[in-house]
Amino acid sequence: MKFFNREQLYIQVWNMPLVKLADKYKTTNVKLKRYCDKLNIPTPSSGYWRKKEFKKDVTIPKLPVFSDYTISKKAAKKEIVAFEKSQKEKLTVKINKTLSSPHPYIKRTIPLLRKYGVDKYGMYSSYGAGVDIRVSKTQQNRAFRILDSIFKWFEKNNYQVLTSDNSTDTYLVINNIKVQIRLEERSSIIGTRKSDWGSYTYNEYAPTGKLYLIIKEYFWNTKNVRKQWSDTNSKTLEDQLPNFIEGVIYASEIIHQQNLEREEKDRKWKEKLRLKELEKQNLEKEKQRILELEKEANDYHKSIKIKQYIDAIKENELKNDEVLSQEFNDWYEWALRYANNLIPKLK
Repeated sequence: MKFFNREQLYIQVWNMPLVKLADKYKTTNVKLKRYCDKLNIPTPSSGYWRKKEFKKDVTIPKLPVFSDYTISKKAAKKEIVAFEKSQKEKLTVKINKTLSSPHPYIKRTIPLLRKYGVDKYGMYSSYGAGVDIRVSKTQQNRAFRILDSIFKWFEKNNYQVLTSDNSTDTYLVINNIKVQIRLEERSSIIGTRKSDWGSYTYNEYAPTGKLYLIIKEYFWNTKNVRKQWSDTNSKTLEDQLPNFIEGVIYASEIIHQQNLEREEKDRKWKEKLRLKELEKQNLEKEKQRILELEKEANDYHKSIKIKQYIDAIKENELKNDEVLSQEFNDWYEWALRYANNLIPKLK
């Protein structure tokens, strides 16, 4: 395995500890760290992985622009070439000449193409189940052998292949990251034909014999991610399978990085909502405290007025009679008790 460029290596070192990444490159973490330093690629400290393990916030520094290099562009390119050359282990994909023992997903798909028949473009597809494939009859065996080789390579290298029982979605899974793929043959217009029901004309199509492997993923905020490999005049699709596999692995790293960014964005959004709700609760609490304070102040003044009133009544009663009746005393005590209950904090 090789890295394509400085940006890819930067993504890798922030998504996998150097020790594990170095093992993938068949080198040591010390040498890999040295290459990162020479290419001015920041690398995580050991504390970074500890924080991620406990799901704490981490900061990933931006990759410095090329003008910030501590070495020249020529020297940087030389380092990349030297690194790739020193670590290069030819990625080979064995393609069988026959489908004597096809992968289970291939075996399940073969009869489905016969079942649904050919479309107006001369293609056979597996609708609703099987692997995501669309090819002509003459290219079916070749297409299945290509997919069979890809699936077996991934499983041999401890990766996974997944399909669905109710759709043609097909995934290659690298470190729990799913990359959706498709194999198809393109068609071309070979002429036009008049409709039997009027003057309407429509195009007639025929298969071209050229196969395409496609990565069916959307990479937002990321440029120059290759998503398609096809037969060319100089290379067959079979010859490009190593590049396709490297492209799928690279795509999984981009998807992983996008997932992390999406999770961080979602976390910040939820935190913003939480703070907004907390602010709303605090405002409501403050509003309630003010209402309670104003009520207590009003009750305080009401209590004072009641006490002034009953004292005035008592004074008037004493003018008329030196001894207050029991009935009045009971009333006075009740009124005083009520006035005091209006201001419990002053009891």
